[in-house]
Amino acid sequence: MAGAVLLVPRLLHVENLWKSKGSVEGIVTASFFGAAGIAAFVGLSPIVGAFAVGMAVASTRVINKIEEYVDKLGIIFAPLFFAIIGAQVDLRGVNMNVLYLSVMVVGIAVITKLVGCGLPSMLFLKDKHKAMRVGIGMISRGEVGLIVAGVGITSGALTSDIYTAIIIMVALTSHNSDMAEESLQKGLIRSHTVITANK
Repeated sequence: MAGAVLLVPRLLHVENLWKSKGSVEGIVTASFFGAAGIAAFVGLSPIVGAFAVGMAVASTRVINKIEEYVDKLGIIFAPLFFAIIGAQVDLRGVNMNVLYLSVMVVGIAVITKLVGCGLPSMLFLKDKHKAMRVGIGMISRGEVGLIVAGVGITSGALTSDIYTAIIIMVALTSHNSDMAEESLQKGLIRSHTVITANK
């Protein structure tokens, strides 16, 4: 993984690659799949390898070009990804046990992010409102959580009830954290306006 972080930027900065249309995109795609394959071969999750290459690509001057390329890929693969994840959820199996488990998982997801990210931010930023924004902003679980849950259900490590609870947690935290952060921002703006008006 360290090799990917060191080698990929050097490879992408070779000027001759720019002369051929699509060569940079092809190299990045091959790097992602190659690193994912290596990670899987050594017993890690493939997403670890892909993440390492993503960090390497983010530090290069072709990042804007790659972002445009990924956006185009997302038009095709993003709906497929969410469709496959959703198809693995058995809504017929949702019962009180699943709902109780979902409440617990959502509670743990919220508290751990507020405490784990909000408190350190308060120490460094010296501002409780900004620290709260950091904590709330980190609550959301997205594609990574879904990928890990998908690996768990296909490998048999997770039961259907736990998988469904995780999907519910991802949906609720992704949606509600954005709403909470927006509400907090509006509240801060109103407070600042009132303070300014009273001066």
